[in-house]
Amino acid sequence: MEKVINYLKSNAFGVKLLIGTVIVQAFHSYFIFYLLSPYDSEYAKVIQSVFYSFVLSSAILFYTLRNRKGIALLFAVFESGINLYYFIYYLYKIDYLIGSIIAIPIALMLPVTIYYYSEEIKSKTTPIDLKFKDKEEAKQVLEKYLEEEKTEEVKKNNKINQ
Repeated sequence: MEKVINYLKSNAFGVKLLIGTVIVQAFHSYFIFYLLSPYDSEYAKVIQSVFYSFVLSSAILFYTLRNRKGIALLFAVFESGINLYYFIYYLYKIDYLIGSIIAIPIALMLPVTIYYYSEEIKSKTTPIDLKFKDKEEAKQVLEKYLEEEKTEEVKKNNKINQ
């Protein structure tokens, strides 16, 4: 049981969960891009929608891992809009008011989850999680990591002292 709990806490599980969430989000984007596609060909619509949806759905992950929080949040807002349209489109058939009330939190859930999963993985990634060619490369990466950590600590202390 302890092994299972440790695995669930690991970055390996977090990355798999994050990739799964991006894929689920991509289905919502796919639906919207398919509806809006200007192509007459069914194949062209599908190809365009698949590529657009995965590129867009991966953007939150990509920019979060690169510390571009503003852009990541912008894509999260855009994805939330896509999800809102997606869920209202289906829930409208039930009842517009009830569908809208249900759709709003659900629409925000996946993009926000992708953002925070990415943040969590980024914050917990250490040189230990990486693979190296040799000991020298590992030593260089570890030294750089420790230097960055020291710099971050100094920045935090300076903010507190101001």
